[in-house]
Amino acid sequence: MVEQYNLEGIVVLIIFIGIIIGVAYWVIRAIKKPPKALLQRINKLDKEIEELKDKKQ
Repeated sequence: MVEQYNLEGIVVLIIFIGIIIGVAYWVIRAIKKPPKALLQRINKLDKEIEELKDKKQ
Protein backbone atom coordinates (compact mmCIF):
# COMPACT_ATOMS: atom_id res chain seq x y z
CA MET A 1 0.00 0.00 0.00
CA VAL A 2 2.79 2.42 0.92
CA GLU A 3 4.74 1.55 -2.25
CA GLN A 4 1.75 2.34 -4.50
CA TYR A 5 1.26 5.73 -2.78
CA ASN A 6 4.93 6.56 -3.36
CA LEU A 7 4.60 5.61 -7.03
CA GLU A 8 1.55 7.89 -7.44
CA GLY A 9 3.40 10.72 -5.67
CA ILE A 10 6.40 10.31 -8.00
CA VAL A 11 4.13 10.34 -11.09
CA VAL A 12 2.35 13.50 -9.87
CA LEU A 13 5.72 15.12 -9.13
CA ILE A 14 7.04 14.25 -12.61
CA ILE A 15 3.91 15.71 -14.26
CA PHE A 16 4.12 18.84 -12.08
CA ILE A 17 7.83 19.34 -12.90
CA GLY A 18 7.04 18.79 -16.59
CA ILE A 19 4.37 21.50 -16.52
CA ILE A 20 6.75 23.94 -14.75
CA ILE A 21 9.52 23.24 -17.29
CA GLY A 22 7.03 23.66 -20.16
CA VAL A 23 5.75 27.00 -18.86
CA ALA A 24 9.30 28.23 -18.16
CA TYR A 25 10.36 27.22 -21.69
CA TRP A 26 7.50 29.21 -23.29
CA VAL A 27 8.14 32.23 -21.03
CA ILE A 28 11.85 32.26 -21.91
CA ARG A 29 11.01 31.90 -25.62
CA ALA A 30 8.51 34.76 -25.39
CA ILE A 31 11.09 37.00 -23.64
CA LYS A 32 13.87 36.19 -26.12
CA LYS A 33 11.66 36.51 -29.22
CA PRO A 34 8.37 38.29 -28.52
CA PRO A 35 5.57 37.65 -31.04
CA LYS A 36 5.11 40.33 -33.72
CA ALA A 37 1.53 41.04 -32.62
CA LEU A 38 2.75 41.85 -29.10
CA LEU A 39 5.53 44.12 -30.43
CA GLN A 40 3.02 45.93 -32.66
CA ARG A 41 0.69 46.45 -29.69
CA ILE A 42 3.57 47.82 -27.57
CA ASN A 43 4.60 50.19 -30.39
CA LYS A 44 0.99 51.33 -30.75
CA LEU A 45 0.76 52.04 -27.00
CA ASP A 46 4.06 53.97 -27.12
CA LYS A 47 2.72 56.14 -29.95
CA GLU A 48 -0.53 56.78 -28.05
CA ILE A 49 1.45 57.75 -24.93
CA GLU A 50 3.60 60.15 -26.99
CA GLU A 51 0.44 61.71 -28.52
CA LEU A 52 -1.09 62.18 -25.06
CA LYS A 53 2.13 63.84 -23.82
CA ASP A 54 2.09 66.19 -26.85
CA LYS A 55 -1.55 67.11 -26.14
CA LYS A 56 -0.76 67.93 -22.49
CA GLN A 57 2.08 70.29 -23.43
